[in-house]
Amino acid sequence: MTFTSLALGYAFALAIGLPLLAFRTGLREEHVAEVTKARSAVYFSAAVSIGVLAAITFGVSAWQGISPDAVGWKVESAGLAFVWAIGVAAAGLATVWLVVRAGQVLKLPESRLSFVLMPRTSAEKRAFLLVAAVAAVGEEYLYRGFMYHAFADSLGGVWIAATLTSVSFGVAHGYQKTIGMLRATLLGALLAVPVIWTGSLFPSIVAHFWINAAVGLGGWKRLFPDLAAVEASGGTRAAAQELPELEVDGLLRTGLRIESSRYDGVSGFDIYDARLGVSGKVGIVFDYALRAEYQFEADALRLLDVRLSVPLSQEMVRLDVGLLMSGFGREAMESKDAIPFVTRSQGSLALAPGRQVGATLRGVALEERLRYWGGLYNGEGATFGNDDRRFLFAGRVDYNSVGEVEFFEDFVYEFGIDLAVASDSANPVLPVSRPAGDEEGTGAGIPGYAEFTGSRFVWSADAGLRYRGWMFAAEYARAEYDPE
Repeated sequence: MTFTSLALGYAFALAIGLPLLAFRTGLREEHVAEVTKARSAVYFSAAVSIGVLAAITFGVSAWQGISPDAVGWKVESAGLAFVWAIGVAAAGLATVWLVVRAGQVLKLPESRLSFVLMPRTSAEKRAFLLVAAVAAVGEEYLYRGFMYHAFADSLGGVWIAATLTSVSFGVAHGYQKTIGMLRATLLGALLAVPVIWTGSLFPSIVAHFWINAAVGLGGWKRLFPDLAAVEASGGTRAAAQELPELEVDGLLRTGLRIESSRYDGVSGFDIYDARLGVSGKVGIVFDYALRAEYQFEADALRLLDVRLSVPLSQEMVRLDVGLLMSGFGREAMESKDAIPFVTRSQGSLALAPGRQVGATLRGVALEERLRYWGGLYNGEGATFGNDDRRFLFAGRVDYNSVGEVEFFEDFVYEFGIDLAVASDSANPVLPVSRPAGDEEGTGAGIPGYAEFTGSRFVWSADAGLRYRGWMFAAEYARAEYDPE
């Protein structure tokens, strides 16, 4: 057997999870107006999502020792593969036309969302072709490559495997309504035929791209004749492409220092650091942020945030990737200028992992009273790389009694817990005391941090009470170190 039980379980998770994810987080009819203004951004988001899923699946496949040949990455005859691609593409376009006609006869409405997703301008058509290529490679690998071969190998039948993957593929297109799911299911079955017959994914990849391209570059007018006629007559016009939102923010920390001349002190104004950031939102697809800080005392410029944030569930759950704050401590969830001085715990800041390169899942629940934040990171601080195969996990959960806290709230109670676990030689978590021989405390290339090789377990808990302009806060933090 080529596929391990873990690989088969992952294949089932994909077959069930992708349709559920599409229903839970996918675009809906109420998004029509927003999608119309940001088609290219939606294409980009779709391409990234498919690419990430395909990359994760490729990693699982390599981890479980599954060779590329075992999932269809092979071509025995280029000429035969090309003939298969032509035949499947022609049959696929004919299937699309027949389903459209059947839908018209049976009065099954097409999705208006599918209609507005079709490209209009030259730039949108180029972007559509890009996502069509990514979808052809990524979806064929996911459905007719990894999932199909896992099911065929483990369940003992190619037709069972083809049926399971085709149904999953069809249901994942639920945003296209019933007629769209039927069309996608039949196309999925058709695209499985050359894989069954030749063992190669390439005819299906090429045919998939040709079908998508033919529909996107004009064939959609056949899918939506009524809506296309209204748009052509001027009754409904696609809105102009909306420019991405852009915000610029900054922070300057300064102070006045007065020291006694008796001790040769120096008095005057100091500037500690200055921050400048650019952030924004591209339609309903993703947010972005790029922030840098200049530290005057060290005369150094460093990146703080390089973040891409994708909503997974109508703004309630988000996935962040890039260089960002790890989810440890109250400071991780608030901007620096929004944190009251009383909550700035030096103990927590000393133990917190700080900014890291990785991925974070965060969200809110219970009408924004409950917040959670957890992620997996390299554990190397703000450096863009990992020196080994070890990672850092950090997370936080907090709750307050009212949701979004305003100054005029009469009474608010809140509490939170944090956790960080790492086993690394360069994770910038400051020990309470530095190891012998490291008096300068410059381990890991970070001033004030000591070199430590081993496992760390860091946790903290905090609680607070607020009454109008008054606040009482307390925090307990603990770090345990296990040297290697």
